[in-house]
Amino acid sequence: MKTRSVILLSTLISGFATAQDFPLPQIDYQRLNNGLSVIIVTHREQPVINFDLLIQVGDEIDPPQKTGRSSLMAAVITKATERFSSLELSQKLDYVGSTLEAASSSHTFRLKGDSLLAHVQVLLDIFPEVLLHPTFPVDEIEIERERAITDTKANFDSPHLLASLYLRRLIFSARTPYGRYPSERTIKAITREDLLLVHQQIQAPQGAILVISGDVSPQDGLRWANEMFGRWKESQRSLPKTNEPLVTDKRRLIIVDKPDLTQSTIHIGHSSIRRSDPVYPTLQVLSQIFGGGGFSSRLMKTLRSDGGKTYGVASRYVSMLKAGTFGISLTTRNAETKNCLDLIFSEIDKIRQRGATEEEVDDAKRYLIGSYPMELEAPGQIADRLLYNLSFGLGIDYLRILPQQIGAVTQIQVNQAAKQYIRPDAATIIVVGNAKEIRPLLREYGAPTVIDYQTPLD
Repeated sequence: MKTRSVILLSTLISGFATAQDFPLPQIDYQRLNNGLSVIIVTHREQPVINFDLLIQVGDEIDPPQKTGRSSLMAAVITKATERFSSLELSQKLDYVGSTLEAASSSHTFRLKGDSLLAHVQVLLDIFPEVLLHPTFPVDEIEIERERAITDTKANFDSPHLLASLYLRRLIFSARTPYGRYPSERTIKAITREDLLLVHQQIQAPQGAILVISGDVSPQDGLRWANEMFGRWKESQRSLPKTNEPLVTDKRRLIIVDKPDLTQSTIHIGHSSIRRSDPVYPTLQVLSQIFGGGGFSSRLMKTLRSDGGKTYGVASRYVSMLKAGTFGISLTTRNAETKNCLDLIFSEIDKIRQRGATEEEVDDAKRYLIGSYPMELEAPGQIADRLLYNLSFGLGIDYLRILPQQIGAVTQIQVNQAAKQYIRPDAATIIVVGNAKEIRPLLREYGAPTVIDYQTPLD
């Protein structure tokens, strides 16, 4: 067995005028003989234990005609096992106040559970049983299938969600996983055999990561990991090849026609960096200045505080494993749609041509570094951030490294990034609203493509 102890006690943010210290609990790293990585976060403030297992296989392995397969598997995996029926699982967990849930993202599967320390044995018994021996009962599959279909239909009732879905589809196309979404058709096409196949594809301890956090010593954590997964055997699984994101950035205007709306929901965006890109900390500072900093951001000052055009506007970079997006979003009155677009593109020109001031850069860094410890207060938060970092290949130490990187960002780097990573000529504009009212206002932005809001995304 390989053992390595990592103790992160405090961090000094160097290279920045307001250096800060913040405590982190003891973090120990172990690796079981079968290749399972185990991270133990000792945080004894509350008598609570969290288990969080990550396997680096996710939605991207779903075939296009069965998009949503991995998510449906995750929804059903916790329902029944070879030893416990659905009712028995619920009763055992509810009786001691424990929880258990699973989820699939674009490139990961996660199984999470928590328990009071006094009742941890219940979770030690159930947690590996759910992962290794689920039975996928037909009745539970149908319940979760109907829930997934209902959720998919609900997307068409949310203008912001609808705009976001169309934006991702247009940026990445339906030919690659980042541009695909489950629909009623693809969800109905999923069989029980499909769920069994996905389950088989996540069955490999090598490369998987288990974080045990809370009121636990390194010794107990290692013992529990061995008790749950020491006999989990290495697997020679075969995973389907996944396509690299196919980016289709270009300037275009799409109106998603929803005649009952009295407001326009606007999303503007284009592709951007993957999470492992070294420029990520710089873009976080840039985003905070431009549209991510609430009332202090440029977009909010221009469109709300000074212009009175909207209650809120924001921009953000979303970085994934193989690609990312930059996006701006807001809702406004139909009559103000063009004015909002004009102001947004004017602010884009300003940040690209004139750059950010030194004061803006320092304020953004100060906020990002100052708020960072609040994201790591509870053991579950630390576990979640550790797994997030590790899933992108960033390492355990990245908890400490990120604020250092943000502190080292310079005004020159931010202004170079604004020119390179905000690209108005490649931006897709999505407007969800009443096309009859909106379309005449947007003639200056070119001939739009008008899509009925009920058009299936598949």
